[in-house]
Amino acid sequence: MEAAWQVTAALLDRLRRKTEAAGSSLAVFYIPEKIEVYDSDWQEFLATYTLEAMSFDPAEPRQQLRNICDSLQIPLIDAAPVFIEKAKSDPTVPLYFKQDWHWNEHGHQLAGEVLAAFFESKKKVKRTK
Repeated sequence: MEAAWQVTAALLDRLRRKTEAAGSSLAVFYIPEKIEVYDSDWQEFLATYTLEAMSFDPAEPRQQLRNICDSLQIPLIDAAPVFIEKAKSDPTVPLYFKQDWHWNEHGHQLAGEVLAAFFESKKKVKRTK
């Protein structure tokens, strides 16, 4: 896995440099895994793949990506805390389809809100009415 993370870092660094050369800036959007958001899906994942909870951390990829982005000074838009909080505060509204790991309409809406908040915070010129 270490080699894969090194390749990821190199690719993000190259993308950052190319983006800056084009006069723009790069941000990375982290999409949380369903097993990070819902404990029941985490438990099902462990049982399905006969894994011990201590041998696998579903938040590890997010932390690795955060470390890379921090070292390259690339903003990381981390949607995981927002998704986790939403799942806990309103468990009747699922954010993912039941049968797979993709967002449903509620997950897409929440992701849009996370992205909108990020871009709103980065506005350099405020609109006037």
